[in-house]
Amino acid sequence: MAWWPLREVLARPFDTAVVPLWGIWLGLSVLSVVFAFLEARLDWSGMALAVGDRAVGVSIYPPVAIATLVAFWLGPTYGATTAYVSTFVSGLVGGLAIDRAALFALGTPAELLLLWFLALMLRVRPGLREYRDWWRFVAAAIIATTASSLDIMLYNEALRLPI
Repeated sequence: MAWWPLREVLARPFDTAVVPLWGIWLGLSVLSVVFAFLEARLDWSGMALAVGDRAVGVSIYPPVAIATLVAFWLGPTYGATTAYVSTFVSGLVGGLAIDRAALFALGTPAELLLLWFLALMLRVRPGLREYRDWWRFVAAAIIATTASSLDIMLYNEALRLPI
């Protein structure tokens, strides 16, 4: 996997070769922040889903999907930045104090970077054209998601929500 080094792009903000990159990154980042705001405002976290006679908590957080696409298309620093800003906004809108929102926001980039590096180590081709790439990507995603689930404990504790 290759990516556009962020330092080079930041050094040439008006270069015609990087303007499309800026547009894609900023456009997807704004979309991610809008979804983070909506997720927090509409409370898409821990929604009850009936499975038979049991209720299972399900959360919908589109910024992870957007930041993952950004990371795999443009590079991990772009995706991590998009993820951090989005989760910071979600934390603030969700009622966290600024310091706790800043700490909470580290969870999504950590998950994303772990996923990116696991995919790199497992030699997952981002096109996911082969069956083996799908299984390796799913395994990496499960590991990354599990590792970042500690972040939600901080959120629940900060807002004194039941676990």
